[in-house]
Amino acid sequence: MKRILFLAGALLCLVSCKSQEDTPFADAKWIGSSESVLYSDFLPQFTLSADIVFDEGSSRASVLFGANDPRLMDRNLNILDVENAKDESYVRIELDREAMCVNVYRTGYTPQDYEGKLFQSLAIPADSIPETVSEYRLVADVALSEIKLSVNGIALGQSNVGPLGHGGDYIAYPQMAEVGYAVEEGQSASFRNYQIRERRQPNALLFALDEVKHASGVKKLFDPDHGGMPMLRASFSLKDKAIRSATLYATARGIYRIHLNGSKLGKGEYAPGLSQYNKHHYYQSYDVAELLKSGDNQFFAELGEGWWSGDLTFGAGNRNYFGDQLALLACLDVEYEDGSRFRFVTDPETWEVSNDGPVVYASMFQGEVYDAGKSIQDASWRRAEEMSLEGHISSETFGSTAPRVDDYSDFQLVLQEDPDPAVFTVLQARSVSEVRPGVFVYDMGQNFAGIPSVSLKGLEKGRQVRFRYAEVLYPENGMLMLENIRGAMAQDIYIASGAETELFEPYFTQHGYRYMEISGLDEALPLEAVKGLVISSVQNFTAHYECSNPLVNRLWQNIQWSMLANFISIPTDCPQRNERMGWSGDLSVFARTATYLSDVNAFLRRHTQAIRDVQMPDGRMPDVAPIGGAFGGLLWGSAGITVPYECYRQYADTSILEMNYEAMHRYMDYIEEKYYDAQLGLLTQGNLFFGGLGDWLGPQNGRIDNTALWEAYYIFDLQIMKEAASVLGKTDDENLYDELLSERKEHWVRTYLDPLSAKFVASEYMRDKAGQLIDVQSSYVLPLAFGLIDDAELRAKVAANLADCVRSSSVSDNGINCPPYSLMTGFITTAWISKALSDNGYSDLAYRLLQQTSYPSWLYPVTQGATTIWERLDSYTIERGFGGNNSMNSFNHYSFGAVGQWLIAYSLGIDRDENAPGFKHFVLHPVPDPNRQMTYARGWYDSREGRIESSWEYQSDGSVKYSFVIPEGCTATLKLPGRPDEELSAGKYVR
Repeated sequence: MKRILFLAGALLCLVSCKSQEDTPFADAKWIGSSESVLYSDFLPQFTLSADIVFDEGSSRASVLFGANDPRLMDRNLNILDVENAKDESYVRIELDREAMCVNVYRTGYTPQDYEGKLFQSLAIPADSIPETVSEYRLVADVALSEIKLSVNGIALGQSNVGPLGHGGDYIAYPQMAEVGYAVEEGQSASFRNYQIRERRQPNALLFALDEVKHASGVKKLFDPDHGGMPMLRASFSLKDKAIRSATLYATARGIYRIHLNGSKLGKGEYAPGLSQYNKHHYYQSYDVAELLKSGDNQFFAELGEGWWSGDLTFGAGNRNYFGDQLALLACLDVEYEDGSRFRFVTDPETWEVSNDGPVVYASMFQGEVYDAGKSIQDASWRRAEEMSLEGHISSETFGSTAPRVDDYSDFQLVLQEDPDPAVFTVLQARSVSEVRPGVFVYDMGQNFAGIPSVSLKGLEKGRQVRFRYAEVLYPENGMLMLENIRGAMAQDIYIASGAETELFEPYFTQHGYRYMEISGLDEALPLEAVKGLVISSVQNFTAHYECSNPLVNRLWQNIQWSMLANFISIPTDCPQRNERMGWSGDLSVFARTATYLSDVNAFLRRHTQAIRDVQMPDGRMPDVAPIGGAFGGLLWGSAGITVPYECYRQYADTSILEMNYEAMHRYMDYIEEKYYDAQLGLLTQGNLFFGGLGDWLGPQNGRIDNTALWEAYYIFDLQIMKEAASVLGKTDDENLYDELLSERKEHWVRTYLDPLSAKFVASEYMRDKAGQLIDVQSSYVLPLAFGLIDDAELRAKVAANLADCVRSSSVSDNGINCPPYSLMTGFITTAWISKALSDNGYSDLAYRLLQQTSYPSWLYPVTQGATTIWERLDSYTIERGFGGNNSMNSFNHYSFGAVGQWLIAYSLGIDRDENAPGFKHFVLHPVPDPNRQMTYARGWYDSREGRIESSWEYQSDGSVKYSFVIPEGCTATLKLPGRPDEELSAGKYVR
């Protein structure tokens, strides 16, 4: 049955309410405040419109915005070397009806800008507006430095005013900041319907000016800020009777923190987390029996934008993606010992709301503004409002391959089973430097995701302290390198209350950083006053690895830290910039490592639900989940198949296959129907010029025939589907996939391998390179790792070719000479290269790759001071700095950390038995370093059956000592080099 893609507002609300009947919220109402909140210094996307009426004899008038941006009034807050006085910086859009054009002026944004210097002029098409017209509607649609201009509905074009670049990949100038109008001397005009609205439907009104009549010789600027993040409170009374149980159920549109009688509920943050809210909206439950008391009790809740209405994705226009108003939904169920019950729900009749609290603004991307001088008790409280979705959600999507978010036909409120993100540990600042007078930069010693915890003393009321965050510093001056944060503001502002001691912990935002800059203080805070709260959905690690090579030990730690930072509600690509999205390709390659590092089964079960929620009706799997859309293609979409499979294999969770099988099956059909080019016989993904991403950020990615990678992953998907069908008893499907598997494996070998040399041959997809040999590492990894080559002799030749590539020097796509044993693979093939080598007798090369320290290698970033896995293997180098990649450059991406699985499953040898999921029975096949560069390795894996330990160490006589611990109730097959296999039961062993 086709899915309903649009619902009228009334029906939408009806469906939403009806879906609550089978939940604890049957009679509860979504409540909040309809008052809009605007903090203009943090808003880089908006639409400004005004009707300009010229008086007789006049022809020019302007609107202004981006004025008095604090970043442009303090040269310590920009890299443009500008510092403007008040009213000296702004963007001015001038309508000139005599010259029939719109002129753009940028003042104060660079040292070369000055008042009256024309930045760009856009012509109004001749004869498009009659000469008799005296009223003009001017619209400026502003999105991350790109300004689309129109007059009377006629699109004029775009002006890119960003001094650093335009679009989501650059620091965004202008923010809205102060706005206004200008009419020069000798000109006279009136302004009507001067409005600023959200760019995204339904284009909520943010600010409006009263009509301005006959302005002349004037420039007026206004601070449009108003409102604050909603707070809600309620009181209720309980009888003086013994309580048997009491549970609060709660969720929000946005994120929430809720207190009962002064105590915060739950240890987690950012509830209810990110999901495809119009499909599955999660709620939380709290045992509150011990917090209740007879007589009066009080609830207090605060709301933040979170992912519901805040900025979302790297693209402009994706603010308010799920809705433009925040709301709380809650229900308290109390059962007394005598069997009687008490129920208290969110309802405007019993709850109050205020927008006058200390959290002035809170955004995941932009940061938090906190005015400690505002008292919750003294705030202006009023009756709460029931919040309807009608008129407050959009039909716009993140591209043509993302589903609409106004379709609530399948809406469900679901009790959350996976853990909330919570504080994992607390970091202490290691050092502080005063890089410029009054600018203090603290080094936390570790790149992480979370928030600061800063103790302040002796500040006068109203003192403004600004916090900014970065992963790295500019080496030449020690200032924060913020270019890679891009369109996110990523800063917090604290306004002091004047109390003797104050604590700032901005819980409604999240930052990815190692370095924190504090300005606005007279002197540096002591190190003990500056802490970092590390927040993650991962709350414990289930695997450990250490060895004789300290750089490899640091690599292992970096993998862990990147997982912590990127497992926050969803598995993200990065935690710092204006992205933080659930890119499926990243997760697909890292999932096998992730399942070792922590028990993430519940976390990934939830995420596979998000993947299914944004699967398109034709079966296409998303490149990003939730939200959908983007441009990854099969290597990214395959996460919908590989992630459930990895959970099944690691945790023996058959149900995750059952949950996802139908969606997996539909995706396989989609690939067969949509991705193959019948004429070429190749998997082109429906596009002969750009079928999707390949071996992303591989040093030789430009030389790869992507069709071979796509086809190889499709074969891997077929292998998974065959196994899944067998496990679930779907015999017909199993036979179908087995037949397809044989066909596609034979096709891959025939198409991409030279039969004599076993070297890779480019297909017709590469047009002018078709038939040429492409002898690079990435060409050989997947067919070996995925078992595509059945012929043993041919497979040995392919493995030898890969080995030769590893041993040989290489040249990267950008001309860098790379020595032998360099890692020339990208996001996709790096995850599998060590397995491909070890499975084919080349563990010596796997260890050489692992311990290589020159670029490109896993350890090169470690030698450069990395404390997390980098997006690029050369995100920073002493020789080349940031390599011109200042903006497209994350220092916290887990993709290249997929080698973690090889460290556990091959170096230590704690491996899954491919014939039995889970670790009731497993394989021990440790591989000591044949080069003896690494002299020992030891570690453990906490399976659901118990802790498995493994170690090896070279002895003085050259022999190897092995030690193992097999937990109770488990058995293992021991495979040691040069020895017969052993079957071991529970116990400790030394060999």
